[in-house]
Amino acid sequence: YNSYLEYLYLSNNGLSQIENELFQNLENLKILLLNNNRIEKIDTYAFMNLKKLFFLNLDNNRLKIIDNKIFSSLTNLTSLILSNNYISKIEYLALSNLTELKEIYLNSNQIKYLDPFLFKNMNKLEILWLFNNSKQMNRLDLSYFKSMDSLKELRLN
Repeated sequence: YNSYLEYLYLSNNGLSQIENELFQNLENLKILLLNNNRIEKIDTYAFMNLKKLFFLNLDNNRLKIIDNKIFSSLTNLTSLILSNNYISKIEYLALSNLTELKEIYLNSNQIKYLDPFLFKNMNKLEILWLFNNSKQMNRLDLSYFKSMDSLKELRLN
């Protein structure tokens, strides 16, 4: 890999898993497109060295659970696209380090429950899409979005 690479397009490749440290030598990567694959599993430290990454597209894959550590090192991420997967669970701390996030797309999944504190540290978030998820999704209280002073667009079912 070229350590100066800033943009990586891996869409439409039939990828099924993102392994630990796959991108370890790409510390200058800013944009990563992994959409339209068959990704079911992202290893815990797959994105560990991507400190400059600000755009991640995982749209149209087969993800089911977003665990607490997958995105923990992506502290400069501003856009996260997770729509059109099979996500039914997002763990409590899965998004807690994404304090720079401006837009997150979680639409068209199977999310049944959102932890009330899932978006707690996202005071820069402007766009949040949650529509087209499980009909059983817990009733959302407005307090879920209390810390989101910058929120401009919220799309629910």
